[in-house]
Amino acid sequence: MLTRTLLVLSVSLALTHGVVLGQQNKTDDAARFVVLEMTGRLAAEYGKLAGSIDGDRIPNGLHISTTAIVAQRLDDGRIRIEHTMPVMQDGAPIRLVTLTATVDATAVKTIAVPGGIATYTSPGAHKSGEKPTLTKDATKQVAVELADLKGVKLRSWTLANEVGE
Repeated sequence: MLTRTLLVLSVSLALTHGVVLGQQNKTDDAARFVVLEMTGRLAAEYGKLAGSIDGDRIPNGLHISTTAIVAQRLDDGRIRIEHTMPVMQDGAPIRLVTLTATVDATAVKTIAVPGGIATYTSPGAHKSGEKPTLTKDATKQVAVELADLKGVKLRSWTLANEVGE
C-alpha cells in the first residue's frame, strides 16, 4: 500500500512537470532532462539522504550520476532543475528524496555520445559475463555537474499518513 502511494505521488509529480514543460516556448530546443553529476559535498549529503552512505564514512572521489528535469527557465538565464527518488530500505519507512537546484544555463553542457557504445543492464553485469548491448545511433546528452550546496535544496520526505487501499 505504501509503495502504491509513493508511485502515485511520483506519477503526479511527473505529470505536473509535464504540464509545466508543455507550456514552454516550442521553439526552445534545450533539453527537458539533464544528466545530473554530483560530486563533493553535494554527493556526500545526497548519499546520506538516499541511504547509500553510512554516517560520516564518505568515500574519496564520490561521484553520483542521476537524471533531473528542467522544471523552469528563468528570465535571468538560469534554469531550475528537479530530481525525485523513492528510497526503500529494510526496516525503515519509505522515503522520498528530492533535489531542486537553480543553475546558470551556461553550466549545462551537451555531450556527444557516439553510436556503438556497449551498455549493460547494471553496473556489475559485465563481471557476471553478460553480453553488452551496443547503441545504434549517435545521441546527445545534456549534463550539469554540481559539487556544493549553493543554489541546491535537498529534502527527505517520509509518509506520515495513508488513506485507502
